[in-house]
Amino acid sequence: TDGSGEESASGGGGGGGGGGGIAPADDTETEAENAEPDVEVVHEENTEIEANAETPQAEFSEESTVERLEFETESVSGSASVQEFDSEPDDTGDSPGEAVTVSEISVPEEVEDQPATVQMSVATERLASMDVDAGELRINRFSDGEWQQLETSVVEETNEEVVVSAETPGFSYFALSAVSEPSAALAVDPASASVGEEITLDATDSENEHGEI
Repeated sequence: TDGSGEESASGGGGGGGGGGGIAPADDTETEAENAEPDVEVVHEENTEIEANAETPQAEFSEESTVERLEFETESVSGSASVQEFDSEPDDTGDSPGEAVTVSEISVPEEVEDQPATVQMSVATERLASMDVDAGELRINRFSDGEWQQLETSVVEETNEEVVVSAETPGFSYFALSAVSEPSAALAVDPASASVGEEITLDATDSENEHGEI
């Protein structure tokens, strides 16, 4: 109330907050609903885990870059899913080297942080277009805010595809990347100098075919 004992006009204004529950007349969506995703999903797939197999595993279709998951835990039930993207999400940043494929693998909660084997495949045509050799392929897993390179082996190499696998300590985002050794080039100016003379070293001509130096 104000000094005259009457209720002031501003005193009851606090109740207006309840109006937030009423949808706008034009049914406007929130900014989050309108926001564009930072990457495009190019393939999405869900499959049941073969729990009764000698080694619990999940197999995906030929359309998926992720071919198979093999779990070390004896008892696993439920399903596994893969989302493949056209590039690394903003949350992860660039993976080491040059990304060939990027995926997010989801599994039942009880095996999210359990060791398993991830097997991936990529078309040789895709590798040829990127000038990538099979031996340059590495599977990387995103964990604790950074990409971690997994020890990767080539399982099979044919005219149609290259299959690689790696053991992972858990599941998250995965990038199959091409990683090459940098070629160092160092220019010295002057090429011959006396004691005490200033020289300049320039390595800007160094190269790395797949990745940054």
